[in-house]
Amino acid sequence: NLDLGIAQQLENGWTLGLTARNLIAHEYAGHRRDPVSGVVSPTGNSIDVTPSVHLGMARQEEWWTVAVDLDLIAQEGVLPQLPGEQYLSTGVELDLAGWGQLRGGYRLNLDDSIRNVASAGIGVSPFGIHLDVGVAGNQNELGLAVQLGFRF
Repeated sequence: NLDLGIAQQLENGWTLGLTARNLIAHEYAGHRRDPVSGVVSPTGNSIDVTPSVHLGMARQEEWWTVAVDLDLIAQEGVLPQLPGEQYLSTGVELDLAGWGQLRGGYRLNLDDSIRNVASAGIGVSPFGIHLDVGVAGNQNELGLAVQLGFRF
């Protein structure tokens, strides 16, 4: 697909950005493969990929960063029975002398408050090794991410 974005650093220390994602709309039809015969047949389900536009602002200082993003276009749920999505997200990261990071954030679904998500994370980067652990969730969903990186 095609994504475009632009960012401008403002004189007051803030950065303003605008992105457009999935500019080529497309519908993907669902198919199922029979495990015994290998025959592929349509399911009747489909997923629509539609364009989305996002506005964001961020400020980065020596030891902290704060960011706010807003989806300018509401998106329909992936399936008809799922609610729509239009997010207002904010987050902050504290940097501990370049070797550690603490993060917290909140994603508010303007179309369905049950899908709001809080997140927290921690990263450590001693001796060229970076370990990052994040968790996000609400009363119905929980996600965990772990990332390990090496710097040469």
